[in-house]
Amino acid sequence: MIVVAMFAVMLQSATATVSAPPPATTVEQVVARTPATELPADIVLPRLTQRCTAGCVRYRRSDWGADPDGRMTKSVLPTSHADWTYLSDGHAVTFHLTADADEQRRIIGHLSYFVSARAREVTVQRGQHAPAQEGIDEMLIGCEGLAENSTGETLLEELKSARVLSAANANGIMRMRYELPRELNGWVHEIEWIAGDVPRIVSHTLEIPQPSSGSSSAGAVRVVRSAVVEWEERAGSQLPKIINRTVQVAQAGQPAIAIGRSRFEVIERRTELTSAEQSRIGSLTIEAHWTVSRQDTGCSAVLGEAVFTFAGHRYEAIKPVTLADLDRPELLLEGARCLD
Repeated sequence: MIVVAMFAVMLQSATATVSAPPPATTVEQVVARTPATELPADIVLPRLTQRCTAGCVRYRRSDWGADPDGRMTKSVLPTSHADWTYLSDGHAVTFHLTADADEQRRIIGHLSYFVSARAREVTVQRGQHAPAQEGIDEMLIGCEGLAENSTGETLLEELKSARVLSAANANGIMRMRYELPRELNGWVHEIEWIAGDVPRIVSHTLEIPQPSSGSSSAGAVRVVRSAVVEWEERAGSQLPKIINRTVQVAQAGQPAIAIGRSRFEVIERRTELTSAEQSRIGSLTIEAHWTVSRQDTGCSAVLGEAVFTFAGHRYEAIKPVTLADLDRPELLLEGARCLD
């Protein structure tokens, strides 16, 4: 498993440049834990030792949705599909739709940047927001820091705070069930992996209790499972080729109801980048006249203009707004005039 290196954000007046720092020294880290149950002696926890994967990974996502009755469609053909491209020079990381490089996602530490270079717009959200859910991008690419973890940006940080419910070793396949702080009661995670110098994650499962609307739905649980169904060998390592994601509603004493299915297939994987690809993961300049929305602070503005929005209301600041100002809306509000 590999941890994504964080970009540095340079803020300069109404212009900001997002660029990558030098590579960090890799140090093996052993997962600390606060278990609710003692782990068996034969459980070998994942060890995370490296940083982001250089190269290009292009994968196709295909979805089979639900029919009007709420059950998964029986159609052989997917109801939708999209191709995503991951690019990294070993320091910086971007995702973009393969057919449209102007629409990008960049993960910078605990923030995600949704960038439209064509429209000159950026939306900043708290947490990692790679295109796929539940860490599927991490599994496909072999690179951590791409999952929407509630307690950190990596599996290491997640397991540090996990409350372990059970753990087992079945012929070298490790399985652990756990809960996370700050998640709703009843949410349970399960992870399966093969231990080794480079642990291989086999599957992720998330169980979410469903609201009860009567005796017929009491005890229902939504089960979201992502599992590797095909592997490929690269440079002596086994990497996922195809991952299937299924969503079911399970209830004791009744057959599970499938309500959705997705397939994620790697269609290209290489370590070398073209010059055009290199340019897409270089510094990102956010300058005057770009529209920036910070969802974590509830503040948005067109850089270089005085009007900004905070908590659903429009204000006029005493000076043109810069990118750095959006970090501290309370300072922007000093002397500002409400326009609503």
